[in-house]
Amino acid sequence: MKVVADIAADEFPLNPSNAETSVCQESIELADADLAELVRLPWRRSRTRLNLGPEPTLQCSHERDHAGEHVAFSAESGESGESGELTLWVAWDRERTRIFSAEFCSRSSASGHLCSLPRGHLGRHAMG
Repeated sequence: MKVVADIAADEFPLNPSNAETSVCQESIELADADLAELVRLPWRRSRTRLNLGPEPTLQCSHERDHAGEHVAFSAESGESGESGELTLWVAWDRERTRIFSAEFCSRSSASGHLCSLPRGHLGRHAMG
């Protein structure tokens, strides 16, 4: 698969061609208080999209065996590139969960894929 061939040393593929995934398998089920905080936030645009399926569960977007907190994209408002867009992430570890706003990382790979982690993230870039 061409995507893997275009991955640099400081990147990892989100959808590798082999069966073994390189993505962290940790997930979090958001508590009612976390969901309430997402709803309560001062959305800058009326179009809000939550990144939740039928259950309020998010999977970490970092590479397997990463250092630091787990992080997952959770919600956004506005159209991509639109002034006033708000992008929210959930970070968690064994002690706490926090919701924060950050743009997506601006790194793009040779194949044109963008990093799917927040700007300023630790570790390698998640491409695919």
